[in-house]
Amino acid sequence: GTGATVLTETDELEAINYRPKTRESKAAYESILAVVQGSIGDQPQDVLRGAADEVLALLKDDKLRDPERQAEAEKLLGKMASD
Repeated sequence: GTGATVLTETDELEAINYRPKTRESKAAYESILAVVQGSIGDQPQDVLRGAADEVLALLKDDKLRDPERQAEAEKLLGKMASD
């Protein structure tokens, strides 16, 4: 919807393999997939999407602050450069 982000469009995250609904969330999800693939290498699509779903779950966790989100993501994907 209007003003939707990849975070607001992932409320159904309990279902593995999130499917973006808007052009903006699709672009954001593809960026996450690219980072995941760069971090864990060439893997089957279900593995890449599963890892991307885990990253989205971390981003949506409102109990975590950004440094904690990054630390948890790095546990999943390995050390990431700060952008």
